[in-house]
Amino acid sequence: MKVCILTTSFPLGKGDISGMFVLEQARHLIKHGAAVCVVAPHHDGVVHHEDMNGIEVHRFRYFLPEKLQKLCYGSGIPNNIREFPWTKLQLPLLVFLFTIHALRYARSCDIIHAHWSIAGIAGFIAARILGKPIVLNIHHGSVRDVTKIEKILLETVDYVVFNSSYTMSHAMKYTTPPAFAVVSPGVDTDKFQRRPSTKAQTDILPPDVTGKPILFTLGRLVECKGHKYLIEAMRLVNKKFNAHLLVGGDGPQRQDLDHLVSNKDLENEVTFLGHIPWRRTNFYYTSADIYLQPSIIDKDGVTEGLGVTILEAMACGTPCIGSKVGGIPDLIRDGINGFLVNPAQPEQLAEKINILLGDKELREKMGAEGRRFVEENYSWNAKAGELMGIYGELLKKRNK
Repeated sequence: MKVCILTTSFPLGKGDISGMFVLEQARHLIKHGAAVCVVAPHHDGVVHHEDMNGIEVHRFRYFLPEKLQKLCYGSGIPNNIREFPWTKLQLPLLVFLFTIHALRYARSCDIIHAHWSIAGIAGFIAARILGKPIVLNIHHGSVRDVTKIEKILLETVDYVVFNSSYTMSHAMKYTTPPAFAVVSPGVDTDKFQRRPSTKAQTDILPPDVTGKPILFTLGRLVECKGHKYLIEAMRLVNKKFNAHLLVGGDGPQRQDLDHLVSNKDLENEVTFLGHIPWRRTNFYYTSADIYLQPSIIDKDGVTEGLGVTILEAMACGTPCIGSKVGGIPDLIRDGINGFLVNPAQPEQLAEKINILLGDKELREKMGAEGRRFVEENYSWNAKAGELMGIYGELLKKRNK
């Protein structure tokens, strides 16, 4: 079986975490016996074609000159359009050229698996022309209405895969796909696990955190991630703990968050790490005493579809605190493998941080429960197996 994966986000090179879960999905499908090719938009300075661990990767140019290809990657398409409004003009070109390249590369495949709506449009057209089954993967967390195009896609593709019960229940308010299931992204539990740190690793930590409890969060610096509420919570964390917050990731809110840290006089308690290469993420999760995901519903109705970083932190045995939004409640069992708090509530964040920092035994217990939870429910091997089952059923129906 050969699967053609269409995605608007995919790692641009070694260490890049853009769409890393799509790469992991492809890698584990191969372990289950599938052949995989990936079609994704190009980005300036990146190769157009490569073999990535046995995965055929094809990146198509959608605008010239290449340096003006600003619609995809970075902070994600919605945030890129806000930052560069002119990129909205690139959308029709992106969809058209995505369709052309989907037709080209899916021709030799058995199944088309599209991630997100833009790839879904291209994939649907290609699937109908080529007579191939198509699976649409929905990740986006939102409280806004489903658009007419999204509704048509959800009702006409062969199968819809939702990344969480939240994304499924939201979509079901507006439409019912012909066939669907929740199959979340998984975690490579061999890569993400608690292991002793080397001196070379500890040397990359900021000198200010030596000997201090570490709080860690990782994600794009965009409104829906709720970073500002976590920074405000740092003022309320008990000073006796002398805790330090490490913020991994970059994005359009970086400057505003820098100003907030300065205005709150938290320069000695908060450090922005910028982009963290994927190979180093396990070290930061393991070094942290607590992992935090303070996501909110932003002004456009966007929120956390699932929260893969929570799963990765749990796999490393780190207790987690997250907001009660989107798919996060699928992952955190309040009081068992972490704590849930209401979104945009610095006081609640600080309260739970104080509880965990003051109780090492509770941290270890929650961390162990988190690891067990991921192993039993979110291993990539199991999730890839579920997808292979869906592909097999679709091919059986098509061949009848």
